[in-house]
Amino acid sequence: MCNYDALMFTMMRRAIFGMGIAGLMAIVLRIFGGDGSAPQSGGWREIDPASLGDLSRQHE
Repeated sequence: MCNYDALMFTMMRRAIFGMGIAGLMAIVLRIFGGDGSAPQSGGWREIDPASLGDLSRQHE
């Protein structure tokens, strides 16, 4: 039973260490990862509702 407790402690220690490393990487990428401006291409675009036609008839 004592061996099981030691294995669980080791697993928890490794998990906490891994989460700490992931957190540090997230902070570094957040600070140094980009210039902070929004993307200039892609994303949402306006559409003309008249070009959609009658959508209620498409599912019949």
